[in-house]
Amino acid sequence: MGSQSPGEFRVTVEVSDSGTPRAKDSQSVTIKVALDSAQFTVLTASVVRDGQPQAWLFDRLKNQRLVLTPKTRFRYGDVEAEVVSIGERAVVFRVGKNDLELALGDSIQKLKAIATKPKAEKPAAEKPAAKSRLLISRLLKSRLLKSRLLKSRLLKSRLLKSRLLKSRLPKSRLLKSRLLKSRLLKSRLPIKTAAETPAHGKSANWETPICLGGEGVVP
Repeated sequence: MGSQSPGEFRVTVEVSDSGTPRAKDSQSVTIKVALDSAQFTVLTASVVRDGQPQAWLFDRLKNQRLVLTPKTRFRYGDVEAEVVSIGERAVVFRVGKNDLELALGDSIQKLKAIATKPKAEKPAAEKPAAKSRLLISRLLKSRLLKSRLLKSRLLKSRLLKSRLLKSRLPKSRLLKSRLLKSRLLKSRLPIKTAAETPAHGKSANWETPICLGGEGVVP
């Protein structure tokens, strides 16, 4: 029967025992052989028509196409489902209370459970002591940053002052050098006494000393 085509087949079953006389009985039953259409119905496409998503199922046994839209209920073989959502590469069906997914190219018989992502655990509520420690730590960090900033500004200010003093020092040295030269020149000039200075506007006769033989003779 495994090689028979789908259809109805009448079979007679006869049973007997080993007693004397032998007792026997028979019964005829009808066996219906049918193919599972869900096994031969494949999701072939997921399209959008006039803004409405559509899922196309193709029944290879009947050589026909079935078009499904969201919230459509249908029964194929042993599968009765409702369309939940239609994606680009998969369709989600609700079978009973479970949501199952069918990928493109798979038959309805290969519906599988949707892989759900584990829920992220909510962080435990911080205790008041932990919050207090966190605030103190943040306050200390803030003060440390301020202290470092003030130190940095102070160092910059001192550096600027040092550079300013260095730039002024050559000028000061130059002025002192000029002053010393001026005083030195004044100290080398001859000093006139009161006797040598003419009184009442009278002009004095200054004679230039004549040096003879290295000795100065003044008349």
